[in-house]
Amino acid sequence: MESIRCFIIEDDLIALNWLRMKVEEEFPSLLIVGTASNTDEAFKGIQKTLPDLILTDIELGSGTIFDVLDDLENLEFGIIFITSYEKYAIKAIRLSAIDYLEKPIDLDQLRTAIQKFSKNNTQSNQIKNLLAHLNLNNSVKKLAIPTENYVELIDVDSIIYIKADINYCHVYAEDLKPILVSKTLKEYDLLLSDNPSFIRIHQSFLINKNKVRKIIKTKLPQVIMSNGDTLNVSRAKKAEFDIKMFG
Repeated sequence: MESIRCFIIEDDLIALNWLRMKVEEEFPSLLIVGTASNTDEAFKGIQKTLPDLILTDIELGSGTIFDVLDDLENLEFGIIFITSYEKYAIKAIRLSAIDYLEKPIDLDQLRTAIQKFSKNNTQSNQIKNLLAHLNLNNSVKKLAIPTENYVELIDVDSIIYIKADINYCHVYAEDLKPILVSKTLKEYDLLLSDNPSFIRIHQSFLINKNKVRKIIKTKLPQVIMSNGDTLNVSRAKKAEFDIKMFG
């Protein structure tokens, strides 16, 4: 079996040396090709060694690993995040289908993450999705919508509503045909939870309140969206809907 070229990034030198030692002892399939303790070393090291897999902390003192990923042109590697905080980033990491481990590191969990990587081998699209999900203000600006042949990047403000379809969703956005996505509505509700424009009005609907054209005031309201679609507000969501729409 060909070795997996591994690069380790950690700004705590004690933790870095411990992780390197454990990887060498416990994971013979991994070949450590380099380490780094700050963003500059990480950027140069990844470019030089071209690893298959990166094990990395998020906060690196001089910046974050996201700064490094954003500057790299070649993202043809897998990545496993190791962190003890940065909860805003964990949300995006989960939704981008990338593995992460919380400190202190559990070697069995690391082994499971590495096995998962070995089966998949590359996470280029997941990393691109992650970078699209992140920003410094803890609010998603673009939504990365994976399709069969490419990733569609949609401005969040252009989304009209998202409709659940069992384990899938239909994303309705301005100037685009509805896009079928293999994510649940719960996942998008989580991703957009920091954006006050988005309201879960029903088990099946997450709407952008800025795209509501008309509200039909009945016992259970209906909303007419900017594309002409009429959606029902459920009994369970009515109180939340009233508060978020009318203050």
